[in-house]
Amino acid sequence: MAAFASAEEIVINSTDEYGHTIARAWSTGDRAATPVRQVEFSRLFDANSLTILSRLSQQTSNKAPSRDASVSMHGPSSHHHDAASVHENLQGSIYSVWTKLERYSILLVVAIASLMVPFCDTIYLPALPDIATDLKATDTEVATTVSIYMFMVGLMALVWGPASDRFGRRINYYLALALFLVTTVVCIFSLNIQMLIAFRCLQGVAVASFVSVGGGVVADIFPPHERGFASGLFMITLLVGPVIGPLLGGGLSEAYGWRSTFIFLSVFAGVIVLPLVLFMLPETHQYLKLQQLHAKDPTATADIKEADEIKQNPPVFQMPWMPLRFLLEAEIAPHAITAFFSFGAMFASLTELPVAMAASPYSLSVSMIGLTYLPQGIGSLIACPVSGKLSDYAALRHPGEPQARLLYSTLVSLLVSPAALLLYGWSLQYGLHISVALLAQFFIGAGCAFYLPGLYGYLSGLKQSEAGSAIAAAESTICVAAGIMILVSSVAVSSIGMGAFFTILAGFNGLTSLFAYIAIIFKFRKAPNQGQSSSSALVA
Repeated sequence: MAAFASAEEIVINSTDEYGHTIARAWSTGDRAATPVRQVEFSRLFDANSLTILSRLSQQTSNKAPSRDASVSMHGPSSHHHDAASVHENLQGSIYSVWTKLERYSILLVVAIASLMVPFCDTIYLPALPDIATDLKATDTEVATTVSIYMFMVGLMALVWGPASDRFGRRINYYLALALFLVTTVVCIFSLNIQMLIAFRCLQGVAVASFVSVGGGVVADIFPPHERGFASGLFMITLLVGPVIGPLLGGGLSEAYGWRSTFIFLSVFAGVIVLPLVLFMLPETHQYLKLQQLHAKDPTATADIKEADEIKQNPPVFQMPWMPLRFLLEAEIAPHAITAFFSFGAMFASLTELPVAMAASPYSLSVSMIGLTYLPQGIGSLIACPVSGKLSDYAALRHPGEPQARLLYSTLVSLLVSPAALLLYGWSLQYGLHISVALLAQFFIGAGCAFYLPGLYGYLSGLKQSEAGSAIAAAESTICVAAGIMILVSSVAVSSIGMGAFFTILAGFNGLTSLFAYIAIIFKFRKAPNQGQSSSSALVA
């Protein structure tokens, strides 16, 4: 039995998450065996496909076959690539059209724009009693102005995401900002609670664009091996915003009344976000970007290795309910359910906090209530980038296993979130020192913030060509969860108390996180068998 002769090639069609894979293969057999083998690794890797030409130079002798292969990304060459080097030069990739400075500048713009989502939801939470008095509304009607907003954010993300996949990112930002400015100005001059509810609904329609489209932008410009960290940075504003909002809103409402919060929002959108989008946000959609490059110089796209795949998948508009099909996929469903309860529980803690802090034994003022949101924001601020880095680290250690991005984040969610929710609920139930509840808030924020960046990085890598739609499905899940919890929490706390309600939430968080973690471990245990069966196709 002799090894294959030198200069014979094995062509591997790989869909590695990182767009890079080092083929290490050897074959034994007689000289009559077919010299070219083709192996499909689609079950092991995700959507970035490329062709790797591996030249196996082995002596036709009775020696054991060599396990070294020289691999070139552009066909046989003298360049050798280290198998551990995933952070290779991006030269020749669609991601190389952006410099590092450009990528992070764009990330900053979309992160600031996404800040509008939690700002609009939470900035006037400390002033809810004042709104009820001013507009002669019931507590339920005032709570509806919050929940209807979150429901619309969740539902309309299913429109904005697919629209950005079809028509591009920039045009969606322009339309969303125009609608937001109009509706916010009307909210300032609301004459009754019905008018406020109606235009809060339209506000939700507008801001739904900022997270789903922003997630698509991150997937457009960051290569997969950097996407976890980028998603973590992107998520900071989404998770810290619910804390900054009440902090600002408490001071504004106490000094100038609740309408000043909407004045602030209109100024923030018109003076800060709009100029940033107009002057610092180029079109990033990979298909449209490729067309732009080709229009300027027809030869410019020749060396982009993903060009053929991108051209073969022209953008199409999917009906709004189509992104929801992602949530039903076996590889996504457990993690979507975990995100639902994680984000929902966090929002339940946010909406119940001002009620508890205004009552005995705490009896805090509106501005002081705003300060009590700080611990959760600090927890989120610390957890987001750490989670993103760990997500990338896990993906590097387990190439070809997209769910590896969720390995550490799911474990942290399982260990931290249920315990934090229990501590939060029962500390408020028994009126313990305020520091106990705030410590619990810190870990509630950290637990949720640790989970979501990994989820967004996982989805955008798994569904690269439909990144906007995939992120829209996730955004819809967490926003609907928040809307439900806002409505349910006040009724549940009144009926069974803070301790019992947050015990139930802790139970759901623990069970869903455990199930998701088991699903990841089960997938890992199956991987060696898949890898063995795939690799065996290399053997003659």
